[in-house]
Amino acid sequence: MILTIMISNIDILPGMSWENVSGWGLVNKSKSLVYYAKTLDDCIKVIQFAKANGLSLLSSGKGYTFGDMIINHQNIIVKTTKMDKIISWDKNTGNIIVEPGVMVADVLMKSLPYNWVLCSIPGGLEVTIGGAVSNNIHGKDSWKVGNFGDRVVSLKMVTASGEILSINKIENKQLFNAVIGGMGLFGIIIEITLQLQKVPSAYVEQKIIPTSNVQESIDLLEDAKNHADFSIAWVDAFSKGSKLGRGYVSMAKWVDEDIEIDQSRLVKSLTLSKKLFDMLPAKPSWALFRPFYKPSNMKFVNALIFTLNGMKYNSNSSYGNKLLFSEYNFMHNKIPDFNYVYYPYGFLEIEFLFPEKYGYKPIAECLTICQHLNCESMISAIKVHKKDNFYISFSSDGYSFTIDIPLRGRKINEVYKSMNEILNHSMKYDALVYLAKDEYLPKMIFNKMYPRYKEFLIIKNRIDPSGLFQSDMYRRLLQD
Repeated sequence: MILTIMISNIDILPGMSWENVSGWGLVNKSKSLVYYAKTLDDCIKVIQFAKANGLSLLSSGKGYTFGDMIINHQNIIVKTTKMDKIISWDKNTGNIIVEPGVMVADVLMKSLPYNWVLCSIPGGLEVTIGGAVSNNIHGKDSWKVGNFGDRVVSLKMVTASGEILSINKIENKQLFNAVIGGMGLFGIIIEITLQLQKVPSAYVEQKIIPTSNVQESIDLLEDAKNHADFSIAWVDAFSKGSKLGRGYVSMAKWVDEDIEIDQSRLVKSLTLSKKLFDMLPAKPSWALFRPFYKPSNMKFVNALIFTLNGMKYNSNSSYGNKLLFSEYNFMHNKIPDFNYVYYPYGFLEIEFLFPEKYGYKPIAECLTICQHLNCESMISAIKVHKKDNFYISFSSDGYSFTIDIPLRGRKINEVYKSMNEILNHSMKYDALVYLAKDEYLPKMIFNKMYPRYKEFLIIKNRIDPSGLFQSDMYRRLLQD
């Protein structure tokens, strides 16, 4: 078994250094040996170095995972962000082969001018393809096309032995289903082949409908399946009574017309902004906003957002407001570095996925519990999902719901007590918790939520018998 003690007097590799690392939620911070791999030889070299020095290893991308899945305390983190080449791109078939550090924005820059799109992606421009595979990410279209793993044709991975494995869903289905959503615990992914989806144009047309409560939002999300390609509901977590969970549903569908792309507009939509709403420098602005970013003020902001969207709504209007897909999907680009509003204390986020048979009820009850505990979520959303067959997969035919709790002005133990109550309640409804946003889930609850973890560990132990590839999450949830 790999040791997990810090060795400060070893001769480290050139380019390797001790760095403070945290998840995007900024809660748990840890010191690790960080190494930026550029080539396959670098990957093999760092594997050999880790084994020679009794250290564990974890590969990581840009670091947009929220919690301890991308932390490897006092051990090695291999950053693959410099392995960022697009190896091949076929505009006729939509087949693209990339290194793990290629970002979703890089793929779309190549594909959208030819009416090919990468499906099942979240609102983060700089999410890497390697990270997307390891987290089996999802998007506003996952109810229709599934999670990101369904985009993957094959991949190549370096294992603890230095062997390069070629993996696909036909020849080695079990390993394929374990590595996708496998949290980087099997090896270093060095190449991914993706199949993109052909679309009629690079543009979507959007429609936003205000809703009176969470039940109405769920009904609209279900109706959107009949005519939309994307959908998401924003939720006001502070509203109560008959208005519990009021908000709006945003839906979009592909424009069925081949519209020529404005290249400068495309580039802007796929370039991470450094300014808040294209006006204010992001990080300094978040520092100024921090004192005002608290529940009492966010209650007012949520009410204002609801009112403004209600004023814009026209019940007689159909879809309209044509946008590039990249403008629609990456709306967060208008608010870059948003996590810095929580600095330095961070925030805990939990994303549940409830089976559709329970309808709106578990979400409504979660909202009520949060209000009772005075830990209303500052921002909440509901998405619709589709079941897949990967071993550790945040997937089900159902509805996901997010709760985020800032730690500023709160005692961490009190927040954990509140989360325990919310978690225990969610178990009544067969909930899953998204591991990419987790850093708290107790092992016993994880075992119930993801019963296929036993099969997952059998495959890991076969591929990585010495336990070279680890993370803080692995040690918290999977290690005996």
